[in-house]
Amino acid sequence: METGPTGDYPLIYAILRIGSWTACLALGTSLALIVGQNYYLRRRLLTLPEAIKGASGSLIAGIIAGAAGQLLFGLVATNAWGWSAVSRTIAWTILGGFLGRGMAWFVPNLDKRRALLAGSGGGAVGALGFLLAASIFSDVVVRLVSAAILGFCIGLTIALIEKFTRSAWLVVNWTPKEQTIISLGEKPVLLGSSLDAHIYLRKDQGFPLVAVKIYMQGGEIILDNLMTEQQQNLSDDQKINIGGLTLKVKTGT
Repeated sequence: METGPTGDYPLIYAILRIGSWTACLALGTSLALIVGQNYYLRRRLLTLPEAIKGASGSLIAGIIAGAAGQLLFGLVATNAWGWSAVSRTIAWTILGGFLGRGMAWFVPNLDKRRALLAGSGGGAVGALGFLLAASIFSDVVVRLVSAAILGFCIGLTIALIEKFTRSAWLVVNWTPKEQTIISLGEKPVLLGSSLDAHIYLRKDQGFPLVAVKIYMQGGEIILDNLMTEQQQNLSDDQKINIGGLTLKVKTGT
């Protein structure tokens, strides 16, 4: 953190400077998380709507978190390293919470409250990693390392929260050795040729933008086939073959 009113810079300058840096950090972290999620689902890595939504939200979150941390640091009449570490940890916890909450827009059926808590935890751990890196590397290297640490910690905590809290999920078998797991919930998992589809089905094979929706309603797992206008209930270990892919329904804790 920069020094406050009695240091080298006015407090407002330090707030703007740190807020801008944290906004850039949030932007890079957010886009990396979105690209990683899309890569996992074998979708286009980043669409224009995703880029706009992710960039705008992360920039605002970064400015707020950075400014809050710097303001907290600057208002206390001490420049002790311990207070700098505390204020930075608080700022990164706020930032992680914002970014985690934002990932609920891109990860199917990720609980928003749990995503916020997971992101906050990841941000706090990321801040500790930053402080450790700052004692070893130069300033430029620390900033690059901190972005990687923050993204890794937030991504890991969100993945763990999702894994241990879901009650039903789809296992998508791309090849005999490659699988993707998608949590099921009230928000439909979309299969089709649209860029918004969670599971892409090739348009040249005749699949419409949205061919199938799979979601939970009243404790039941429902498959809504928009091509045949038919619905069916799915059960544990039931397999679905569509577009050359094999999907398996799993339930449990």
